[in-house]
Amino acid sequence: MKKVCAFIIIIVLALSLAGSGCAEKGASTPVSENPEKAFEGRQVTVCAGAGLIKPMNELIENFEKETGADIEVRYGGSAEIFGFLTSKECDIFIPGDYYYTEQAMDRNYVFNESVENLTLH
Repeated sequence: MKKVCAFIIIIVLALSLAGSGCAEKGASTPVSENPEKAFEGRQVTVCAGAGLIKPMNELIENFEKETGADIEVRYGGSAEIFGFLTSKECDIFIPGDYYYTEQAMDRNYVFNESVENLTLH
């Protein structure tokens, strides 16, 4: 349970950090000035490991309701979603294999301060 809670906290923080670099969905879509809807009208692309579908769908649904963001999620194997990251097609990168997190950090694709390994094996 602790791992799930920690994972959820990190995802929420990552989504919060991603907001500053997200592209607006269309030039005519205004961004809300209400702090509770700070992501209103913004699109955030999440690339996540296929094994995370169930928790990610729940997190994304709640985040969209609370913030007004439009979350597009791409699920796949770690290598596949790393390809999306390298082609700058994702704002938040959550692979299942930590090796790809390390590769992303080595290539400066992610903020190293935002990475925390939650696995305990």
